[in-house]
Formats: sequence, C-alpha cells, structure tokens
Amino acid sequence: MSFNFKHKDQKLQQSPSYAPGKRHLSKVYWYLLLIMILSPFVYLGYKIFTDTFLMSANGHIMFGEVVLRSPSNAYVDQVLLTPGDSFEKGQSLMLLSSPQLLSELRTLDEEILTLEEKKKKLLSDDSELNHLLIARTEAAKYMESSKYYLKVWEDLKSKGQTSIANIEKALYDLNTATQGYKALDREIAKLQTNKKLQSEEYFDKNIRATEAKIKILKTSLELLTIKAPEAGTLAKVVIHENEYVKDGQDIAIIVVNRNIYIIAYVESKFLSKKLKANQEVNILFPDGEKIKGIVSATPIFAEMDPSRSNIVSSDKKKILIRVLPKENIPHKYKIACLPVDILFY
Repeated sequence: MSFNFKHKDQKLQQSPSYAPGKRHLSKVYWYLLLIMILSPFVYLGYKIFTDTFLMSANGHIMFGEVVLRSPSNAYVDQVLLTPGDSFEKGQSLMLLSSPQLLSELRTLDEEILTLEEKKKKLLSDDSELNHLLIARTEAAKYMESSKYYLKVWEDLKSKGQTSIANIEKALYDLNTATQGYKALDREIAKLQTNKKLQSEEYFDKNIRATEAKIKILKTSLELLTIKAPEAGTLAKVVIHENEYVKDGQDIAIIVVNRNIYIIAYVESKFLSKKLKANQEVNILFPDGEKIKGIVSATPIFAEMDPSRSNIVSSDKKKILIRVLPKENIPHKYKIACLPVDILFY
C-alpha cells in the first residue's frame, strides 16, 4: 500500500499565507483612519472648551515716540548709546558742546572780575573820608576847649571878676564849634552813604545781573548733556558725531516705557468673567514668549449699536481693554501694531 503526498504538498504550497507583519500593518491603517475621523471632533471640543472657559483676547502693541531736540546751536561730541539700547531715567544719551556758549561764559566771568575790582577800589579810596575825619577831630577839640573856657568865664562871673559880655562870647564860640562838628559829622555820614549807594546801584546791581546771566549759561551748558526724561529705549539717532546742529533740531527718537501699552479686544461673552481694572494677565508674543501685564483701566465696549437694546447679546460687540506691561518688553517686540495675545488667569 502506497501513499501519494505529492498532490497534497502542491495544495499546501498554493494555500494563502497570513504573515503576522501584514496583519499588524492592517491595524495601523485602522488606527490612522480612526484618528482622522476623531481629530475634527477633538479639535472642535478643544475650541469649545477654550472659547467657553478660557478667556483670551487679541491685541496689538501701541507706543508713543518722544523726539529729543537740541537745546541750542551746538556740535555733537559723542553719542553714548546705539538704537535698541535701553536706558534709565536721567541717564546720559549724548554729549553736545557749544563754543559760543563757552565764549560768552568766559566774557561774563571777566566782567565779574572787572566789576569787583572797581568796587574794591571805590570802597578802598578813603582820601576824602580821611580828610573829613581829621577835620572832625579838630572840631571836637575846638568844641571841648570852648566848653572849658565857658566854664572858666562862668566861674569868674560868679566871683564878680568878669562881665556878661565875655560869657556871651564864650557861648557863641561853643555854639559855633558844636555846629561845625555836627556839619562835619553829617558830611562823613553822607560820604559813606553815597559810597554805599554807588556800590549798590552800580557795582552790586551789575554784578548780580551778570551772575544771573552766568547761571543761565551754565544751565544751558548742562542741558548740552542730553539725558533721558524717562526710562525707555533709544529708537533712532538722526545726527552724527562732530555734526553741527541748530537750536531745536531733531537729534534722536526714543520710546519711553510709560508710553508702551497694548490695546486688546475681548469677546463680549466674557463680560460675566468679572473683567476689571488692575486684573493681571499674560502677554503672549508671536514666537511664544510671555511677560506679565495688568489691565490699566476699566474695560469699555469698543463699539455701540443704538438699534439694539441689549448690547451684550450681539456677538459683534467687543470689550476694549488697555494693558500695561509689568515687565520691560524686549526690544525685538517694540514694533507698532505688533499682534499679541492676552491670556487671562
């Protein structure tokens, strides 16, 4: 009895092969198909969740530029910063110089010295005063001697040894001496007063006026050191070193931190989220970097539709908020109207 296995082997060779790898690949296709079907629903659910429970707003950066101008005709000695550099309030930005102001200052200093020398000479010239003082000393001696002789004649008269005529003459001499002394005393006082008035009216007055001019010039020279009025960033320099600039000419443009803010619009449906001033937020820049900010003013509606009695019911109505950064905005983001997102806690 014999068995023929040849035909059976051929059938086995012709039977289909179910390799494990092919079955696994089929499951991957099913998974991918399932993901493709569910992805829109997952995204839709995420959008519904974020729009309903997570409050955010679209906004853009706003800032005001401050133009720095030359305080007087001057030369640019040195620019201390380059565009993009940040600075603090009072920090020096550039140095100017004015040969004209320096020349005027030297002239006024020389004028002060001249006036002071003339004043000193006036007060030290005592020749006339010394002459009057000597004359007054002699008049005082004559007055004392007249008093002495009057007393002598009065003693003699009491003893009956002289006549009344001698006493009257002694009185006359005493009165003459006294009047002469007083006249010299008045002349001395008048001379001293005139010197004081002359010194005050001419020298002291001119010295004070010149000192006031010097003070103004020194203030003008101090202003040639251009300093930052507030903390901020240097945006642009419109002059060059060693350049001559005129009074009032633009020399630089700066952006101060106080002027940088963000205007954002919040959907009116978030009104019930207790949106309020001083609320802290996150400012999200286009590349994903975040800094902290704060709502600076009470939110208001950006637009009003008088035809609707309930403005909240309109999806087109948006709430306008103003956000101030609590941190310095990096220079690369200091671009007018740069779009940003405001994320609420």
